[in-house]
Amino acid sequence: MRSVVNLGRDLDLEVVAEGVENAVMARHLLSIGCDYGQGFGYAPALSPQEAEVYLNESYVDGAAPVKSRGATV
Repeated sequence: MRSVVNLGRDLDLEVVAEGVENAVMARHLLSIGCDYGQGFGYAPALSPQEAEVYLNESYVDGAAPVKSRGATV
């Protein structure tokens, strides 16, 4: 994982991890500089309407599964 994240960072790309299954994986990815994650560890597959509600609520309570552009870990 670290090599893929480093390659993306070296290419000045934002890195997205797919298949994040739990908080341990999410914390590890964040610690190695991964920008975003998606998977059942965040939420089950959602309809577009459900995803919009989920993200809006997550931003309000500070639990959104993304970090701000330019933020540092």
